[in-house]
Amino acid sequence: MKRVRSTELVLAGAGALIAHELGYGTAGLLPVAMTDPGHGHLPTLMDLLIPLAMFFGALVVLRAVRGQLREVDARRLVSIQVALFTALELGEHAAAGNALAAFTNPGVILGLGAQPIIAALIAGALRRAATVLREHRGELLLARPALGAIASIPPTAGLAETAKYLLPRRRGPPN
Repeated sequence: MKRVRSTELVLAGAGALIAHELGYGTAGLLPVAMTDPGHGHLPTLMDLLIPLAMFFGALVVLRAVRGQLREVDARRLVSIQVALFTALELGEHAAAGNALAAFTNPGVILGLGAQPIIAALIAGALRRAATVLREHRGELLLARPALGAIASIPPTAGLAETAKYLLPRRRGPPN
């Protein structure tokens, strides 16, 4: 068995949480679940894990563009997500007093069913982003601002003024 990379773990964790919300939302149990003592950790976990997954996803894309990393495999994500989701649900239901009730909960069943879809969407989005960046790499390299332009931004510049310094300037032929 291959080792689970931290990137896969974070992406699968975010996928498991997204499928959790999707499963409970589809079953109409989300409002009830959020008042349940076993689900009190979810807002904090989402606030932490989703931005972290976005960061790791960006790293995966950049490394794939450079040819330093193989793409994320949706099948591996599914297996990790199912394991994380199952552990999450057992823990939540144990905290609420009945761990075995997790397997009869419609939100859990729908969440488990959503795992392959979410994993395929995550892997597909990362693959597509890497492909687009590879295809437009030359254009992106030409459009990035020069270091001198960044250094010339006044420290008191607002967002709109900063954008003026960073946007590429294309000079055309004189009229």
